[in-house]
Amino acid sequence: MNSPKKLDKYKGFPLYIEAITTKDFKKYLETCLTLEDEARDHSFHKILVNHWPENLNSFISAFSDYFGFALIPVNVVKEDNDKLSFYSSNLNLISKIIELNFLFPYQKCMSNIEILFNCKSSIELFGKYTTVDEIVTKVVSNRFKGSCELDLSAFCEDKEFLENKIYFYKLSLLSHFKILMLRMGRDTKSLNLSCNNLSNAPMEILNFFMKGNLTSINLSHNRIPSLNQVPRVSSKIEKLWMEENPLCETLDASTYIKDILFKFPRLLELDGVKLNHHRTYLPSIRNFVVPAALHSNHAIDEFLAIFFSYYDDPFRHNRKYLANLYDVEAKFSISTCFTSREQRDLPHYMNHSWNIMDMSMQACSSPGARIYNGEAVLAILTSLPETIHDPTTFSIDVLLHNEKTLVLVVDGVFKEKSITGQDKILQFRRTFVFTCRKEKEGTKYLIANDMLTVTTAANEHKLNSFKSISRSMNW
Repeated sequence: MNSPKKLDKYKGFPLYIEAITTKDFKKYLETCLTLEDEARDHSFHKILVNHWPENLNSFISAFSDYFGFALIPVNVVKEDNDKLSFYSSNLNLISKIIELNFLFPYQKCMSNIEILFNCKSSIELFGKYTTVDEIVTKVVSNRFKGSCELDLSAFCEDKEFLENKIYFYKLSLLSHFKILMLRMGRDTKSLNLSCNNLSNAPMEILNFFMKGNLTSINLSHNRIPSLNQVPRVSSKIEKLWMEENPLCETLDASTYIKDILFKFPRLLELDGVKLNHHRTYLPSIRNFVVPAALHSNHAIDEFLAIFFSYYDDPFRHNRKYLANLYDVEAKFSISTCFTSREQRDLPHYMNHSWNIMDMSMQACSSPGARIYNGEAVLAILTSLPETIHDPTTFSIDVLLHNEKTLVLVVDGVFKEKSITGQDKILQFRRTFVFTCRKEKEGTKYLIANDMLTVTTAANEHKLNSFKSISRSMNW
């Protein structure tokens, strides 16, 4: 028999359980399987199953497991009479279906399978001469960035897959592309696996990166219910993202950080926020007038860590990023409680604030003159002197929390840096009023009103603050 360099002898040949598969066809199929013929990967076979499942992902996964071959179906559709059909170029799968009598058990039902052998070419399916493997390789390669980041976020919804009707139904299918993933594992330093509907850390993917230089993993916006589903991947990991997973709603912030650090002891940054020398976001006292849900508690801790990390940035370079936390129409006001001498020493506050100790100043000023909004808010924030806040002195109160509004009050001590070296220790109260907006990824909080009150710290507070905090501290 001549070698089948092109699979055209049995083009469109029907195979099903009632039919008698001829000896000639079986011999032809066996010959095709023994040859490394390029035509094999460009010849697609239509597979029809007389059952349309409620959960397509589970069905395809069970189908692959039963027949023992990784399956990436093409053009999955619902046929007449609720039949499921798709295309595959996998000849080993076709041979196995024939061997198992065209039957597939699923959820206590036996499904019959029919096959139209070699009924379409890659050009007919994709409009060009290519294979599924080549398309997957292209997608992964295009997601590798110059910063040594491999961005596999929302991988199954990649535009290339959607345009070619490739049903890449789960991220773990990439583990079958061993040469590709070994190459990526060697070069990748940062791996983004967010938005992939993961219920656990995909070790079949992560194993490719173990021996490389991976230091950063993003597992955010998935369905991971517990840290038990996140094994210790590598001792090299320094940055980790886990936000917007169900586990974040079941753990308070301190337990969340503690448990993650147990698995990733070299971690320097969690959910985009640097950890301090205490290995926490922000040590503080919390007094919730209105009980806050655990996920709200976590959001508050993360907000405070980000806010004061930007605010206390050396030389104030990062204060500009505070704009991302404020609503475009946000209002900001400062009030002070200074003596006449303190007013002279702290003119930058007096230029933008009410001094509640100076009644004559209030009487001469027009109402609302010390309230800023819009772009003026950021201008004032960036103009105030360099500071260091001591989070061990913080007291945090939630006064109101509902679907539309969150009112957060933070009291504490901060140090104002001076070019003369004589730093001033002050007390502050900051009242944040947030608007809460439900979005697809979760609740978005934006500052609608920021009211800052500054006073000179009492001697007791001066003595008990900044015991273990230094400028080199990272939030």
